[in-house]
Amino acid sequence: MYNSADEGFDGTYQTNVVVTHNGSCLYVPPGIFKSTCKIDITWFPFDDQHCDMKFGSWTYDGNQLDLVLNSEEGGDLSDFIMNGEWYLIGSYFNCIMFMVASSVVLTVLVLNYHHRSPDRYVMPNWVRLLFLQWLPCVLRMSRPGKKITKKTILMANRMKEMELQERSSKSLLANVLDIDDDFRHGNSAANPASGYIRSAYGTPLSTRPATVEETSASLPLSGMQKELHTILKELQFITNRMKKADEDGEIVSDWKFAAMVVDRLCLFIFTLFTVLATIVILCRAPHIIVQ
Repeated sequence: MYNSADEGFDGTYQTNVVVTHNGSCLYVPPGIFKSTCKIDITWFPFDDQHCDMKFGSWTYDGNQLDLVLNSEEGGDLSDFIMNGEWYLIGSYFNCIMFMVASSVVLTVLVLNYHHRSPDRYVMPNWVRLLFLQWLPCVLRMSRPGKKITKKTILMANRMKEMELQERSSKSLLANVLDIDDDFRHGNSAANPASGYIRSAYGTPLSTRPATVEETSASLPLSGMQKELHTILKELQFITNRMKKADEDGEIVSDWKFAAMVVDRLCLFIFTLFTVLATIVILCRAPHIIVQ
């Protein structure tokens, strides 16, 4: 064989040649032939292989020797057996490529969720419902320090609505805001009928005609009002900043926990897929089960 790929020069066994009276010879050597093939790997592992086997004589040329097959249709393929290795290799590479591609895509998704910032991303309600409520219950995951249920999510939404609608008076900021409003409008809150005015804290104070000394003592009131207004602005800035930091930290924590849920879900899916793919590939082997 001219295009032999075997390490040995001749891959056949030594056998006799049958010579007839008319000079024709019958040579049927049993052996294993390895030839070179042209392979198109564009769609690997679904590659196309075209193999030619060229036989000839190194001693005689074409004018002295003709090699003729017994059948015009080619070789006898009645006892030909396909190699089951190709089916296993093709299935194996298909599963591996699918798992690697899926791993890369889902890894990018997990990292994207883990590093999301509250300034650019707002968690949709369906993501919060799916990855923070349903899947953690199915995957038996618990969030450290929190127990997320449908009731807690609804309660948190109600609390946010109440904070926007109502004005809280439990913080120092609200008290200072009340003081500032009362100082600005305290003079107009006097009650002439009863002879009392309301102080900043709602305590009734008696009124009488102001003397010169009292008028002089009330002059620094405008300066105090400016200081209170400045303090109010500073407290508003600090409070808003702390509140925003808490909200941002809560959002970042939600995204990180969602990334953990996706990672755990991928673990279960890949484990199940690996087990099922292994069983299917082994069962598809033609000769794995001997009758």
